[in-house]
Amino acid sequence: MENAENKVVAENLAKPKSKVKVNANDLLNQVDGELELSFREKIISKVNKNYQTVKVAVASRNQQE
Repeated sequence: MENAENKVVAENLAKPKSKVKVNANDLLNQVDGELELSFREKIISKVNKNYQTVKVAVASRNQQE
């Protein structure tokens, strides 16, 4: 068992470690670009609907006063 462990450790040390650099802003921009347009449309539609509901409620309240 110990021999197998030593072999695995030795193999891992022999492999060159690759360094991958990730630019967080580029990654976020890429993900943002991949969002489905329908998702954005749904969110905008819901916000608009809720805004209209609040607008009507405030207008009704102001008329009652």
